[in-house]
Amino acid sequence: MIIDSLDINYFDFEKNEFGSLELDAYTEQKITLNSLVSKDALETGEVLADAIVNQPMQITVKGLISDLAQNYKEELEMIAEAVTAVFTSKALTASKSVKGWQKLYKLWEDKQLISITSPINGEDTFKDLAIESIEVEVTSLKALQFTAKLTQVLISSNIKKPTLSSEVGNQSVRG
Repeated sequence: MIIDSLDINYFDFEKNEFGSLELDAYTEQKITLNSLVSKDALETGEVLADAIVNQPMQITVKGLISDLAQNYKEELEMIAEAVTAVFTSKALTASKSVKGWQKLYKLWEDKQLISITSPINGEDTFKDLAIESIEVEVTSLKALQFTAKLTQVLISSNIKKPTLSSEVGNQSVRG
């Protein structure tokens, strides 16, 4: 008997998502908020600071992708795959850490804007993040650790084309 797929209901305590990639855990998240403050010197010797421009949010995350099953469903899928491979000479698929590396590389290569979950942001996710850099560290054959630096991409929907008033051209010349 060959097991093709398993559908087991399980309770997922916490999802850690980095774009389309599900992580075992975030080991660190650092959120940086910066502003540019204009500073102009006055003739009196004082400095005038009269404008503040918020910069895009920057997030640095450290994540972990291990080859260990994180729940019963993953555990049973790994066992089923191994048993199927023994009886059918079917090659085992790549490990979770190798698949994780492939997905990280693809996200970076495709320049995709991604969303990430964060315990500091509650139920919401941080959205429209561009990957500036990814550092991958393979500490063992069973896990992959990475650090990603992300910047929020701000897309302005407030830019409007100028429209002429309906009054324009309807004025009468008074003489």
